[in-house]
Formats: sequence, C-alpha cells, structure tokens
Amino acid sequence: MKTILFSAIILLLACSSSKSEKNNVILNLNEKALSEKRVSFPAGMGFRFPKDWITFTRSEILGIDSTIYSNSNNQEIMGGAQDPNSESFLVYLANSNFGLAKDSVDFKNGIWLGLQYSEFLHNEIAFKQTVLQNKEIVLFKIFIENEGYSIHYFVNRKNITFEALAIESSIASIKKQ
Repeated sequence: MKTILFSAIILLLACSSSKSEKNNVILNLNEKALSEKRVSFPAGMGFRFPKDWITFTRSEILGIDSTIYSNSNNQEIMGGAQDPNSESFLVYLANSNFGLAKDSVDFKNGIWLGLQYSEFLHNEIAFKQTVLQNKEIVLFKIFIENEGYSIHYFVNRKNITFEALAIESSIASIKKQ
C-alpha cells in the first residue's frame, strides 16, 4: 500500500514543473492493472481503462450528472468508465481546451482547494496535466497536447492509494496507434 501511495506522489512530483519546458516522464505501465480493450480516438491515439472498470456511453455519463460537464465550452464527451467498487470514474473528451482547465472557474469559485499544473512528455506525446483536489475528490485532467483530447480521472480521496497504480497505468497506456 505504501508503494502505491509513493507511486502516486512520484507521479505528481515528476510531472510538476514551473518551467515551460516539458519533462520526459516514464510512467509505470502495469498490464495487469488495465483492461484488454483499447479506446481509440479518431486522430489515431488511444488508451486503456483501468481493469474491471465498467464502460459508459456518452449519454449514460450525461445521465449520471450533467453538472460535471456542460456543453458551454464545446467539449464533447465521448465516453467513460467507472470502478464498480468505488465512486471513481473517468470521462474522455474531444475538443478539449487546456486553457479552460488552467483557469478553472470551479477552482476560482472554491469548489477545489488545491491546483497543480504540469507539462510532460511520455511515449513521444506532449501532455498537460491539471490536478485539482478537495476534501473528497482528486481530479486528474490529462490533456493530449495538439490533439484536442483529454481524459479526466475522478478519484475518491479515500481510494487514491488503491487506484493510483491503475490510473498511472491508464495514463501510461496513452499512445499513437
């Protein structure tokens, strides 16, 4: 358990940078922590969900909580998945604009208590990451630079040590096909 928490902390610290240059980061990819099925984006990119997470369609996600994403910023929810054993879930989007996350209205309004920003390279892909936190949730927003796609991982804070390996592996699985 300490190893998983340490991995989560390393992921956050390795990706944290106040410089404009991107760090080349090697994320741990544990095949046993991932589903077999690969999700593909139209631009030739793809990733894998954490293992045993149940997939959702766009309409099912909007039915869960339409307040999570409004269409006012033109992001298009493409799909998602949820851990059946916790409240953790992810959504993946098209037409993502990193500027919207960096200047998050929700953060400015006090919904989120902490904000971390980083840029990094992995699998020869440039990423921008925003990590938002409050007392209950840690939200990892992973933006695939120059592609217009993002994956948002909502993790219940009490489950972060159990979910860190699967989430890091899911992020590490993002690559060009």
